[in-house]
Amino acid sequence: MILAAQIASVISILACLVLATRGGLIRRLGFSGVLKYGAIWGAIIIAVMTIVSFLGVR
Repeated sequence: MILAAQIASVISILACLVLATRGGLIRRLGFSGVLKYGAIWGAIIIAVMTIVSFLGVR
């Protein structure tokens, strides 16, 4: 079940990045800027999932 949630999170992040890159401000950042923001969001989600897993919250 946790693996399914992780896969859903990754797909959601990618979908949000695709939708966000259609905006004018994000488009000016370029590919590296979008990757940077994607990495930041990925790190946040992984950290939250690790904390929740460590604390045993279900």
